[in-house]
Amino acid sequence: MKCRRVWPHTWIALLWGIVLISGACTSPPPTTPTPAPTVATAQDQGIHVLIDVQGKVTRTRPGWTQELPLSLATMLSRADLLRADTDATGVVVCADLKTVAPIPGGYLGAAPCPQTAPLVTLRGDAVVVRPLRQTPEVLAVIPYVLAPRRSFIVDDRPLLRWHDSTPGAIYSVRVWGDTLNWETTTTATELRFPDDAPSLQPGTPYYVAVTDGNGRTSEEEKDASALDLSFVLMGDAEIADVNSLLSQVSGLAINDLAKALLISEIYHARSLRTDAIAQLQGITPAIMSPAVQQRLADLYLAVGLYLEAEQAFNDAVDAYRNLGDIAGEAYSLAGRGMAQRGLIQDGAAIQDLEAAAALYQRLNDLDAYEQTQERLNSIRGAP
Repeated sequence: MKCRRVWPHTWIALLWGIVLISGACTSPPPTTPTPAPTVATAQDQGIHVLIDVQGKVTRTRPGWTQELPLSLATMLSRADLLRADTDATGVVVCADLKTVAPIPGGYLGAAPCPQTAPLVTLRGDAVVVRPLRQTPEVLAVIPYVLAPRRSFIVDDRPLLRWHDSTPGAIYSVRVWGDTLNWETTTTATELRFPDDAPSLQPGTPYYVAVTDGNGRTSEEEKDASALDLSFVLMGDAEIADVNSLLSQVSGLAINDLAKALLISEIYHARSLRTDAIAQLQGITPAIMSPAVQQRLADLYLAVGLYLEAEQAFNDAVDAYRNLGDIAGEAYSLAGRGMAQRGLIQDGAAIQDLEAAAALYQRLNDLDAYEQTQERLNSIRGAP
């Protein structure tokens, strides 16, 4: 996909996500489990998504001191060595977006997926965290924009949403960018950009501003954070590319929940963050797994919704802790620390990052430990 713009930043943390690339995979899956290779080949960098798990299925990686239990929506690589109890099962959608591979009871080996050029590969997702956004107390009383923000979109009539800072008040809503300048008023906290409004143009940054009855405005968040909160409509060719990938998912013999997870990952990979968030928000809370909660928190962090990210990471920390997955717990602690940093809560951020580093050290995940230490040093060295 051709990138239309680069998001400005001053302080960056890397959280893992996925990216979709061109290529087809036609080789059949291996007939017997194979151990994870010591060195992955150029065609074997795919990320596979666990879409069902019943009973205890665990993974470990080279150097880890423990086998850790898996939850729905965990992303797997060929470096993961999986083990299933005899009465456990799982299902993986492979990185080719074609193969749906079962994990049978008693399985021991790498993810049972073809070792061919993948459509889904690991990437680092650049998450912008400014030292100053706003405190939770200020955010509670301003109508900050929930969607769309820091995102590409595919719908030229997007749903505009904002925080209900003054229930029952009349909100003034403005959308502008380039030559467009559209305004309206409403008592609701969301509205569809109407058909009779000027058309959005692909590749053009647009912005949403909301003012409540007390004169508080969403621009107060932007002034404090200096985040670029624009949204950009994709071009026809890019939308067709996304739709092609979505068609592949719709053709898989998997349940609706699994499709929602994969669709969210496709949207996230294409920086369609608003749509990715909407997919995960539509999942019933009762079936939210730790990995799904973590992915939602990642997305909130990516669009600068630090208050929402803090709560979602908090839920993920508790869920991973109950599951006994210290890698997921550490990741979510670190993510919560990043959100707290954006909310000007450096003491809490340092505490969470120190706890994450201790868990990574216990697991002997040295790369994650060093990355967490770098984040700690950045906060401690900040003015």
